[in-house]
Amino acid sequence: MNIEIISADITSILKGLKVEWEKAGHFVNQITTLTDTEYHYKRSRKWSRYGLRWEIYGYFPLKLFWQLRRKNEPPVDFRVLVTSPFYLPALAQWLSKSNKSYTINLLYDLFPEAIIQAKILRADSLIVKYMESLMRYSLKNCSATVFFGEYMRDYTESRYGRAQHSVVIPCGSDGTPFRNNPPEPIMDNEEITILYSGSIGYMHDIDTLLKLFDQKLPKCIKFVFHSGGVGYSKFKKEVAMSGFNFNNRLILSGPLSEQDWPHVMRNSQIGLVTLAHGAENVCFPSKIYSALVSGQAVLAICNKKSDLAQVVLKHDCGWVVEPGDIGTIVKVLDKICKNRDEIYQKRLNAFKVGHKYYDISSVAKQFIKLFNELLTK
Repeated sequence: MNIEIISADITSILKGLKVEWEKAGHFVNQITTLTDTEYHYKRSRKWSRYGLRWEIYGYFPLKLFWQLRRKNEPPVDFRVLVTSPFYLPALAQWLSKSNKSYTINLLYDLFPEAIIQAKILRADSLIVKYMESLMRYSLKNCSATVFFGEYMRDYTESRYGRAQHSVVIPCGSDGTPFRNNPPEPIMDNEEITILYSGSIGYMHDIDTLLKLFDQKLPKCIKFVFHSGGVGYSKFKKEVAMSGFNFNNRLILSGPLSEQDWPHVMRNSQIGLVTLAHGAENVCFPSKIYSALVSGQAVLAICNKKSDLAQVVLKHDCGWVVEPGDIGTIVKVLDKICKNRDEIYQKRLNAFKVGHKYYDISSVAKQFIKLFNELLTK
């Protein structure tokens, strides 16, 4: 097969898919403008974010327009179109309609709901109405739409109509750095690290965390953040203004380098993932899969009727707490300190399902299955 991945930024997930598809003997081309490192660097700095928006929403679509209008040599069988920018699947589908390529709409975040949730635009604005029409066009005309979860698929199709062909495929994570390092039991005197690794944006719940840190935290637990993004800047400012004395049990650091990331993930027993109320229908936090393949139990602060919650509950690999429910989070933390065998078991469950179902090699095979289904329709 001749496969083309089109996205303004090439994430580690997309890089992993390319590697796996090439291993299977397929030819894979990428059309992009930013590496994952460049994207996160620019996103974490205020003034760089303006240039980043131009690259994603202006320069890259123009570059794509030029490239797709040219004759393809050799012809492309499948185009995987990532919603970066959000209108990319609609644009690429329109540009590709004169050839026989199959177009795959890979729905990362749901727009315009994401910007409404972020309170950037009002739901009744003309721009939002136009964005809704682009979403309908993508679902109706792309050969297939890939969702990260059932809840997100059901919500999207109830709002915008059924996709021409829809399938749920998890975004997964590269488990290679952790494959030979399963979790080990936690000693009674060992400090438990709860790690948040990844961006904090408009869709994440920082209010619950701020209220939690106003409580007296168990002495056995340390929260460590390696993050960036607009939500993280606000979070750090609020923590600094609070005057709380955490005695080194709350550490706020920047994003991890590719070299440091595996080590920090392996040495953190619990991964923290959050979604604000309403965001469960808009996006899926892919960082949960990194937590699973690294053998972390997961503390998920999110609506229990969400794809994120279902992954945790289905595999018994952590705890799910509703946003704002501080009392339950405090009880969970106390329980974590007193029952280390439970953490160990949940970590083993996470490691097992992470490598069995959510490793990038498994995800790549699910895409190939989709491609073959489309070929035989």
